[in-house]
Amino acid sequence: MVLSVNYHLINTSLLANNSYYTTRITSQCSNHLPRTGDLLKYVSDVDLSLGVMCLVMTILLLVLYAEEVVMLKTTYTDKEERLKVMCLLGIYPVFSCCALAGLFVPRSFPMTEFLSTFYLSVAMFIFQRMIVLFIAGESNLVRVFHDSHLPLAVPPLCCICACICKHFPVKVSTKSIITARLFVLQGALIRPILSFSFGIYYLNTTYEGTSVPLVTAINIMKGLSMMLAMYGLQIIYRLTRDHLQNDLGHQRILGKFICFQLVILFGIFQPNIFHFLQLGNLPKCSPPFGSRVMSLRYNNMVQVIEMFVIAIVARYIYHQTRRNNEPQLEIARPKNNYSISNGKCYTADNQAFTDSTDNLQQEVESADNLEDDS
Repeated sequence: MVLSVNYHLINTSLLANNSYYTTRITSQCSNHLPRTGDLLKYVSDVDLSLGVMCLVMTILLLVLYAEEVVMLKTTYTDKEERLKVMCLLGIYPVFSCCALAGLFVPRSFPMTEFLSTFYLSVAMFIFQRMIVLFIAGESNLVRVFHDSHLPLAVPPLCCICACICKHFPVKVSTKSIITARLFVLQGALIRPILSFSFGIYYLNTTYEGTSVPLVTAINIMKGLSMMLAMYGLQIIYRLTRDHLQNDLGHQRILGKFICFQLVILFGIFQPNIFHFLQLGNLPKCSPPFGSRVMSLRYNNMVQVIEMFVIAIVARYIYHQTRRNNEPQLEIARPKNNYSISNGKCYTADNQAFTDSTDNLQQEVESADNLEDDS
């Protein structure tokens, strides 16, 4: 009897001590973003090794981008196309450098978040602009797809209003194409403004990642803006995907779009996943750093690795080789005499586009000459 009582008292004492120790450890964890000196003072050897590995990957990624710039000058003859591809390939070193800066300088989080958001939003607009120019401009896109309807049931908004999209078809027209492009354009304007507003708020107060109403509202508006921009990009891509894959297979538009979607997934949605895990105290705090600081650290580490892998794949996808013996495909000539725009066309070496438009222009000119003779 005495032994059982003593055993119960010992267990109670151990549980009390363990609870006190856990409470003490939790109270020592802070979600304040530390300075670089404090970070290096308390960081473990494993985290330091991972940080050095991320530094090496970022340097290699910058070297890879410099090599890609040289490659683009030899494989892309059109200057405008080359500049757009340079911008799209620059997504990976920009995200990697921002993640590396956030890893070693945690308090630079607002600045790095604004820079990566701004660059991705502009690159998204450039990507959809490049797709339109592959079809020789908006007017030619409307001419080719004038009998089609816009694919409105596409992610991410199709999960919310799929039934509505099916019951309200929208025919391809100049107005509908411009509307879809404006969806992407608003993301290039609104998201950077919201990120800039968040940075100002961060500098004006002590933000620890808690449920602040203003921060929550900013994040919701940023999420809605990104979803609307992705929706507009998906509409343009799904409308032209089969056409571009059949007539411009060497452009590898599918691979380019997948790489771009992966950047959005890892650069935009992944931090939100880490944020939700942090609300459940995952990863666990490591004194003196709280769960918020640890989640930001691991997110930055993973982002550097992800961008390095995607950049290597994109290096192969964007490497374009000009082949003279490439099979030429023909596009069905439209029944009506639509006017051909003077827009810049990246497919000048593709007979599928040039033959059809040149023949149509010759027919129009010959018809005009006959009318003049008569």
